Amino acid sequence: MKKLAKYSPWDELAEDLQGKDLDQELCRINLSTFLNRHYDGRYFSPGVLARALDSKELIQAQEVFMIWIQAHEHVLEQKIWDFDHWEESFALWKKSDTGQQVLLSTAQPESDVLN
Repeated sequence: MKKLAKYSPWDELAEDLQGKDLDQELCRINLSTFLNRHYDGRYFSPGVLARALDSKELIQAQEVFMIWIQAHEHVLEQKIWDFDHWEESFALWKKSDTGQQVLLSTAQPESDVLN
């Protein structure tokens, strides 16, 4: 696997996921493990990352991103995109009618969140 030197040590996370069938839960677990290993207690106060990773906003953002990935998998597998292309394409999709519908359908009412 080609190293992502621009985002190092993020290449470790990519290597952990290489060749696996990705779903939201696997990505969440791997990202949480990676962030806790490299950043919790080092750059952030202990526990801050865990609270952020369990936030309703991040959970919704991950769900929306996975829906986008699944809907565009055929295009994403044709070639390797650089990060800026991913970010721009995802942002444009979120502004589309379909993206807006997904954002609305994944939003959690305040009364459903007990934290």
